[in-house]
Amino acid sequence: ASKEYILQHFHSTQFINYAISKSFGTKMPRVSHKIIGDYVIKVLEDEAPLLNEIMKSKSIEATLVQKISTTKNMLSSLLVEVFEK
Repeated sequence: ASKEYILQHFHSTQFINYAISKSFGTKMPRVSHKIIGDYVIKVLEDEAPLLNEIMKSKSIEATLVQKISTTKNMLSSLLVEVFEK
């Protein structure tokens, strides 16, 4: 498996939930390398299509976040303009 494929697993909701459920400590919960080593990652014959879809999704998400920010800024500007007059 490629580094990118493994990295995507470690950033996934499934892995985060797994790590949280196995964490120990109260003030600063943590996990050991043993716990992380026990996490099972399914290795695909061809991971490229999945990685491409993940990258497309992340690109779309970034575009949407930018559009939301732009829209919020425009709304704020319009509200200021309308209520200052």
